[in-house]
Amino acid sequence: MAGENKGINIGTLLLGLLPAVYTLVYVFSHYDVPAFVLLGLAALVYIVSVVLIVALNKRVNPAQLRDDSSQSNQVPVKSLIVIIIASVSSLIYLSQSSPLYPINDWVDPNIFFTTGRAILNGQVLYQDITDHKGPFMFFIQIPGILISEHSFVGIFLLEVVACFVFLFFIYKILMLFTKSSFITNAAIFIVPFYLFSTWTFFRGGSAEEYILPVYAATLYIGLRGIREGRLPRGLEAFVVGILAGFVFWLKYTMCGLFLGFVLFVIIRCIKARDYKLLGKLAGLFICGYMVVSLPVVIYSAANNALPSLFTGYFYNNLNVYMSLMNEGVKADPLPIRFIFSFIYCYANTYPILFALFFIGITYFAINKKNDIVLFILLSHATSVISIYIGGYQMWYYALILYSFSAIGLIPLSIIGNRLLNKNNAKKILIAVMAILCILMPVRAFFESASVYLLFKSKEELPQYRFAEIINSSEDRTLINYNALDGGFYFTTGTLPFIKRYSMNAGEYYYRTEQEQVIANRETEFIITRGENPEFEGYTIIEEMSNSPVNIGSAPTEEIFYLYQRNASN
Repeated sequence: MAGENKGINIGTLLLGLLPAVYTLVYVFSHYDVPAFVLLGLAALVYIVSVVLIVALNKRVNPAQLRDDSSQSNQVPVKSLIVIIIASVSSLIYLSQSSPLYPINDWVDPNIFFTTGRAILNGQVLYQDITDHKGPFMFFIQIPGILISEHSFVGIFLLEVVACFVFLFFIYKILMLFTKSSFITNAAIFIVPFYLFSTWTFFRGGSAEEYILPVYAATLYIGLRGIREGRLPRGLEAFVVGILAGFVFWLKYTMCGLFLGFVLFVIIRCIKARDYKLLGKLAGLFICGYMVVSLPVVIYSAANNALPSLFTGYFYNNLNVYMSLMNEGVKADPLPIRFIFSFIYCYANTYPILFALFFIGITYFAINKKNDIVLFILLSHATSVISIYIGGYQMWYYALILYSFSAIGLIPLSIIGNRLLNKNNAKKILIAVMAILCILMPVRAFFESASVYLLFKSKEELPQYRFAEIINSSEDRTLINYNALDGGFYFTTGTLPFIKRYSMNAGEYYYRTEQEQVIANRETEFIITRGENPEFEGYTIIEEMSNSPVNIGSAPTEEIFYLYQRNASN
């Protein structure tokens, strides 16, 4: 009853602390604000949050917020159409893999594309060509490359599929608690335009973009079991094991969600003293993981590359790469790294998306859905820790965490659907949602990190200008010196002929191979980015800047230099 939910308890105080800490971290990270102002703002947010939670506890009868979920939990055909339209229409101009762009000039998608092409042409991953991402990141490129080896159209289609699956499971999560309606369809339509216009999406084609639908599917499986008052079924545990294996072999630092999922199941099984079920679920989870891991092991073993797999994906990531990213500084104590994991997360989470997460947790806490609150908090915390525990942050890491924003869409959808039943509010609500469906794509255009290249001609880009020169030569061997893949292998249609062809500037242990090749005059062309060192026997024959792009607050412009081997050499 409403009278049972009153007063301030420890849960309310802790819940109110979340937005206060978030405000403190986010404002400190993004704005130059005096310390006393920042602390005052955080304190104000804390007080307001606690007051609102207490007010809701006193005024809201849980029976009034009871759910009215669909019995079948099926996504209607009209909603599937909405999801397809949202996936295509958002990515067509927010991802640089789109046919509207001459190239995706972000280095990461170019590394994935080039390495995938090399694998298709017989080079062995980690043995003949290497990068620090997992093998699945390159394997999933192959269907896109087979569709088109000379454009990103195939990759664009893969991104559309990933977006469709993500939205599909977000919708199914909503259907666990409410019914399909204009409100739920409009909400799903808006989601990708907002999400893919944030800097966490950047220009499209990241590893996180392919993990996003996996997170959504895993959350759905967990929430469905809780919703039906049970633990995961055997088949569901097997599927979650497959999903965990996929993420592990794509980017294992993103596996935290599965740790939270497993911990929740363990807690529930111990509480019920059902150890037999726990053993069964654990076995099926491991079987699912092993099944999806088998292709990686077979591929590496068949090419005598198991040691290379271990070195390239595990040893280098844990020792060499992270040492470089942390600039050789000794790692902080584990408790400090745990705390900073959440600081990094809050610093990179957009306010609206954090608000959705907080609204969802508050809704379920007020309605005493303790299992859901525990599952979400555990899954979110372990996800955050696994991503940031290494002490390094990149802006796009946070993208996968936005799958948790679905939790906030649940109460908003329930409330919206109830308002649809009130004639005086129905027309206003429909008008507001319709306006948002129009304005959000427009807003996304102005916020996106991609659109500076929209409709650019190839002649304006150094990748195509240099390709024209390189492809006119009989010898098209190319070194991308001391930099990550800038897209020149893509535009020239060539493949790297050395193992460590792409690197972060400063990776001196990788640069040795490139410098040896240059010293021996084994490459016809050298391309540098933002630097023009002297190479004996080579001359700069062309230089060209890329299109300025806003990174942070100021436009950056880099110059690419093209060297060619002197004729006498």
